[in-house]
Formats: sequence, structure tokens, C-alpha cells
Amino acid sequence: AIQDTAIPEGLCKLNPAGGAIFWFTVMTTVGYGNAAPKTGEGQIFVVILGFISILAFATVAGSTGHVVLAIIDDVFIRLKMERLTKGWISLMFWMSMIVLSMLCVAGIAAAYTSSRYDGDVRPMGELLW
Repeated sequence: AIQDTAIPEGLCKLNPAGGAIFWFTVMTTVGYGNAAPKTGEGQIFVVILGFISILAFATVAGSTGHVVLAIIDDVFIRLKMERLTKGWISLMFWMSMIVLSMLCVAGIAAAYTSSRYDGDVRPMGELLW
């Protein structure tokens, strides 16, 4: 049944933007599910290279986070705010920053949906997720 819906040979063209979006969703483990390889070989290819790219992405993201945290810690030390670099105070500060950023994104989403859908306002819990 799947092969009945396949694109006839010769009509298939490369789509670099679509391929980049597909691979980004694999690499970041988002996986929207709107595209997937149909052949067994393609599925094996995506699983193997997807696993490698997930590890590479995690390595780059972890290294980037380490560098950013070192810079922020240095700024806090220079501003005589050493308490924000270690312990419970640091944990509470960063957790509050995460919650604040989530609320900002939810507020932007509320403004967008309200302006786009004739004043229809979604509940905050729905906007946060």
C-alpha cells in the first residue's frame, strides 16, 4: 500500500531545505513525525547516523553550555556577586530565570494568538506547553 503512493521515478527532486529540517528534527530528537524513510535501508541509515548526530549535537550543546556558564560565572565574580556562582542560591537564581523565560514565551504566544485569532485567549497552562 505504501508503494502505491510513491512518487513515480524521474519526478522526485532533491529538497535541501526539507532535508535540513528533517535532519535537524532527528538530531535534536524533536521528531515531528511528518517525514520518515520508507525503505529498510533508509530507516537503518537514519537510525545509525541519527544516533551519531544526536551524540555530536549533545557534545556541542554541552560544550557551549559550559563556555557560557564560565563566562556568566566570571561576570558574577567581577560584579562581586559570588553567591550566584555556587550552591542553593545559584540553583534558585537559575530556576527562577528558567521560569521567567517560560512565562515570557507564554506571554508572547498569548499576544500572538490573541491578535491572530480575533481575541481568542488560551489558558496559561496551554501556552506554557
